[in-house]
Amino acid sequence: MQGWGRNTRSRICGFLIVVVCVFCMLWALTLWRIRAGWVEYRVEQWVSRAAMQTPISEGSYALSRSGFAFTLLKFCALVIGIAARIFIPGVSGSTVAADRRTGRLAELRTTLYTSGDIVAAKTVAAAANYLGAFTLILVVMVPILVISDTSTMQTLLIYLEMAGSVLLIAALSVMCSVIVSYGNYGRAIAYMICWLPFPSLWTVTLAAAGYLPQGFGIRQKGFTIPHDWSMENLTYFQIGFSALIIVMSYLVAVWQLFPKDRARNKRRRTR
Repeated sequence: MQGWGRNTRSRICGFLIVVVCVFCMLWALTLWRIRAGWVEYRVEQWVSRAAMQTPISEGSYALSRSGFAFTLLKFCALVIGIAARIFIPGVSGSTVAADRRTGRLAELRTTLYTSGDIVAAKTVAAAANYLGAFTLILVVMVPILVISDTSTMQTLLIYLEMAGSVLLIAALSVMCSVIVSYGNYGRAIAYMICWLPFPSLWTVTLAAAGYLPQGFGIRQKGFTIPHDWSMENLTYFQIGFSALIIVMSYLVAVWQLFPKDRARNKRRRTR
């Protein structure tokens, strides 16, 4: 959704599209499971793995206190995470490569912006619509969450977990766009990275923690996480892991953004 034109109107349209899609999916979810009030277990597991977030109804969240509103908020975070994984690599995976070929990156190099500023701006721009959409939904649902006595810490963890997964995709996509010369290559690499290794690693983590059926044989092979590891601890792990990958992707992108300048500065220092 990021960058469909470089004007305010296009960004607002992208933001509204995300909000409308999320609300439509929540409405469909409500109609689908209105009697039971919970997401189908298998669908929940697949969605949580695709979004690289914790499942909805497991762990020590005590959802019985919070009710359906908390479940909808969590499901909304999962849907936004999946939407980001679908759309961000296709747009941000080519943004720097396209700027390099059109000469816009050379123009940015003549400004006061540093490599870190450019990479950070593109990463935040890629994730802004999704973070803004979830923030709007959270603001709308605040009265319902307060009435249902939802824990503030639980809500904050959901937000940080969703933001981490979205920024992770944005940072990886921008990094892929920096290290390639053609936009299509960047998109392909970004999609492969965002859909193959990281969801697979997250699936292994969930299975090792005992949050997937039969653990896919992983627990039987001895790769396990302590049984008393609650869902809250798993959320902390997800947030920390996402932050680590974001920082690493950012550093790689900054290092590779202007390689010719780095080589020129190196030659100057050796003289």
